[in-house]
Amino acid sequence: MDTGWLNVCPNGGVRNFPIVASDHGPIILDTLTKKGKGSRIFRFYEAWLREQSCSEVIKETWEKNLNRGGADNLTLLLKNTKHALQGWRKQGFGDVDAKLRILEDRLMWIQSQKDFEPWKNEELLVRQKITEEWKRSKLIWKQQSWELWLMHGDRNSKFFHASTMVRRKRNHIWALHDKDGRRKEHEREKGYILMDFFSNLFNSSNPEVPEALEGLITPTISMEENMSLCAIPSGEEIRKQVFQMHPLKAPGPDGMSRIFFRSSWDTVGDKVIICIQEFFRRGALDPDLNFNYICLIPKVLNVEKVELFRPISLCNFVLKIITRIMLQRLRTIMDKVISPFQSAFIPGRWIADATLLGQEVVSTVRKNESKGGLMAIKMDMHKAYDRIE
Repeated sequence: MDTGWLNVCPNGGVRNFPIVASDHGPIILDTLTKKGKGSRIFRFYEAWLREQSCSEVIKETWEKNLNRGGADNLTLLLKNTKHALQGWRKQGFGDVDAKLRILEDRLMWIQSQKDFEPWKNEELLVRQKITEEWKRSKLIWKQQSWELWLMHGDRNSKFFHASTMVRRKRNHIWALHDKDGRRKEHEREKGYILMDFFSNLFNSSNPEVPEALEGLITPTISMEENMSLCAIPSGEEIRKQVFQMHPLKAPGPDGMSRIFFRSSWDTVGDKVIICIQEFFRRGALDPDLNFNYICLIPKVLNVEKVELFRPISLCNFVLKIITRIMLQRLRTIMDKVISPFQSAFIPGRWIADATLLGQEVVSTVRKNESKGGLMAIKMDMHKAYDRIE
């Protein structure tokens, strides 16, 4: 996609209409396609850390709420810190693009002076400020574009801006077909279609396992292994998980990315450790921390059918730490609890084994000349992997 076109018409798009009066279907180029906007979501940006006052706001807000009796609620501490950062962003950090325009205008004015000598020191200072704002702008667009690598050069905001525009256009759901096949473009109607489909898909049929079958399942996990799985993690184990994860992956509903926890660990670390240890002790988590965003990943390009989306969840960072600890512990017993016929998603197993086995089975069926014959059954992958039952 041409970056020049994106800069001129960031909301441009093409719509295809059905063939009605001739043997051609109209293609409409719309330079201002309407796209519904939801409420603005809070995100903690790495660029904020270039301002010393950011760390000071975090520490001050955290300690103030601890002294007010909020020490037992990590969710409340994070929420109050988020509100403080929102206010600081407007007053202390400011609009990077607006500040750049002011600084560049000032630099142009200084450099246009006939008697330049009195302005040399200010010119140097303005140049330094512009360079700093460039770095901040680049970090912001880098994080928004989800690009985890950098192109060569000092100022890549145009690249990251274009990358963000392309991703947003590609990810936007422009239209959906309802269960009667009617095409819907309105945001509210698309929401109803998605809610209806996934509510039915993930609705439980409340199956019951007969008591006679329960005795057929023998435990495979020893008491020692079970105690190891449920053991309360140490503070160092929790800290290790925090600093091993990539700092700029997509955050959950609280907006606090890994870079926030890593940069402010001396301030927030104790509360995070207590919260996670309490989960392993009680087996329950604050519902607000367990709140997730649901994202729809298209299985193919240009999706307009709801069944071609795969839902994933973006959870809060504290929950991500818990799941990583549990995952690393479960890896030690995976071979005991997962059937050997499951060839994917298990360390040491290769998904291509299933493909090779399938080819051999089909070949055997085709060459079989015995009287009884053989039969192969093709499973519906949609039914096998998109449902919880």
